Amino acid sequence: MISGIDTKYGQYNAKIYSNLDLSELEELLIVNGQYKLPSYNDLILFDTPYLACFGHKYGMYTLPTLELIKELKTLIGNINAIEIGSGVGILGKELGIRCTDSFCQEIPAVKAHYALHKQPTIKYGPHVQKRDAEWVARKWRPDIVFGSWITHKYVDEKISGNAYGPDEEIILDNCCTYILLGNERTHGMKPIMKHNPKIIKDFPGYISRSNYPEDDSVYIWGGRKGNCST
Repeated sequence: MISGIDTKYGQYNAKIYSNLDLSELEELLIVNGQYKLPSYNDLILFDTPYLACFGHKYGMYTLPTLELIKELKTLIGNINAIEIGSGVGILGKELGIRCTDSFCQEIPAVKAHYALHKQPTIKYGPHVQKRDAEWVARKWRPDIVFGSWITHKYVDEKISGNAYGPDEEIILDNCCTYILLGNERTHGMKPIMKHNPKIIKDFPGYISRSNYPEDDSVYIWGGRKGNCST
């Protein structure tokens, strides 16, 4: 194991790698201040520490690729879908679906926590709507809810989670399908894992900022909304 890794969540402590030169990676991915979709084969040439630090710097947990977007479009299809926890909003924008986020990292206490740990906060995309995931699920009742690296709300019997995370049981109650890009080391203890999602390893084009890319997975839950066509 490389030193400086948060083994609980499988993410790099970027302070350890503060001297990494990201210029080549940024030249590939940032054009006129915007993220440009790379090919999977181009992006995978970079070692994991560089991918992790890029994700840390730009507030991204998934580094979208052309192949990932193509596969997700096939998976999601043309039915009613929304993205929760959109953050910078690249995935939802490329998929052509509505992007939403709670904007919790703009809460003063959360910003202070990130500053204390010398971590940058997310710069939310201008097209991302400020909506809690539970509100979105209840009001819009989409066929598909999609998210990347969504941290669930704390529950009593679990030590993992986030005070500002969504109650994913509410999401399942109000959609037909819930799709999550994640990583087994980070998301394997989600309370809704008891509902036995379909787990896809080696999903085409998927690259995260995890220290353990071999555990990157796509999870698909069946929701409980009535009259589902999916």
